[in-house]
Amino acid sequence: MANTKTPQRKFTAKTAGGRARRRGRTEVSATPIAIRSSVPLTPAFETAIRVRLARAVGHMATLIERGTVRFEDVNGPRGGVDVECRVRLVMSGIPSVIASARGATAPKAFAAVLPKVKTGAQRTVDKRAIAAPPPTTKKAAAKKKTPARRAKQVAVAGSLIGRRVGRSAENLTAALDRPEKRRRDAYVDTSMPGVSATARRAGGTSTARRNTKKRTSRMAAALEDSARDTPSRKSTRPGGPNRLRSGNKLGQRARASTSSPKARAKRARSPRPS
Repeated sequence: MANTKTPQRKFTAKTAGGRARRRGRTEVSATPIAIRSSVPLTPAFETAIRVRLARAVGHMATLIERGTVRFEDVNGPRGGVDVECRVRLVMSGIPSVIASARGATAPKAFAAVLPKVKTGAQRTVDKRAIAAPPPTTKKAAAKKKTPARRAKQVAVAGSLIGRRVGRSAENLTAALDRPEKRRRDAYVDTSMPGVSATARRAGGTSTARRNTKKRTSRMAAALEDSARDTPSRKSTRPGGPNRLRSGNKLGQRARASTSSPKARAKRARSPRPS
């Protein structure tokens, strides 16, 4: 039985065409890694660079748009540990990962910088608590044609403004242009069956509150989404009027002031009353 080896994953040298925004999220074999060097490199070593990078950060390849590996002879003919390897990975939506290291030769410099790249990329991803998404499919990457926006049809019966029909400026204008909003003789009789104060405000039968006031910048109370006789105040602040402040922090400070090692040492040094 023939022994078949699993092909090694590696980054590509060239892009498949198009900008990164059109390519979308790419897997390891489609993510480009460019190699620039002022020192001679063998083709086998360039292939090894892309293979070892894929082994180190290939699990987050969909977060990497492109990368660059640069080798530079910093000392020139003077010799010494003078080959610097600088790696830059351009991440999608998060800061780029940049690392550099020096070595006597290009392979030694790359071997020194590879752990820094792996640690820096993992730390950048972990700091933002994100995971590498799946690659973008061709169907999702293709540009979708958006259909023309249909003309908004206002129902004959029902509210003119609200969650069902929208709260745009046009709907607010239509709700404010009703006769009962402008003339005192054109009123909505809320004593009739099926007619409520909400219907008077919204311009039709409705079960939810519809605010049709034009100047809302100075309103001090936010009404609930369901109609009530007395609107309640929607408050999400920690120091609201209906909430009591927690005393946990105050209690912790009081316990620390009496039972901490510093407090016990201070009491031990102080003379006891006779």
